[in-house]
Amino acid sequence: AIGVSLAACANKDLVRKQLQELLETARYQEEAEREGLAACLGFCAVTHLDEVLAQLEDFVKSDVFKKSAGLFSLFKVGALLPRGPPLGGGLCL
Repeated sequence: AIGVSLAACANKDLVRKQLQELLETARYQEEAEREGLAACLGFCAVTHLDEVLAQLEDFVKSDVFKKSAGLFSLFKVGALLPRGPPLGGGLCL
């Protein structure tokens, strides 16, 4: 709901501030919250793409992101591949 509201908002400063607060206060260890935040950013980006991208860029540079780097490392390529003996290429696909 907030993403749709932000998409309809004409005040770009308010949009930026709300996005910053959402990014800084989200509980990234909870899947539902990550998905909700992603949906919010997507809806907002429909009309405020530049603001969403700018806030994401600022967030990546922030201390909040650096403190959560362990969680975000889960999304690195290969981080979720099984460990142990090599598997056949078809199994990985």
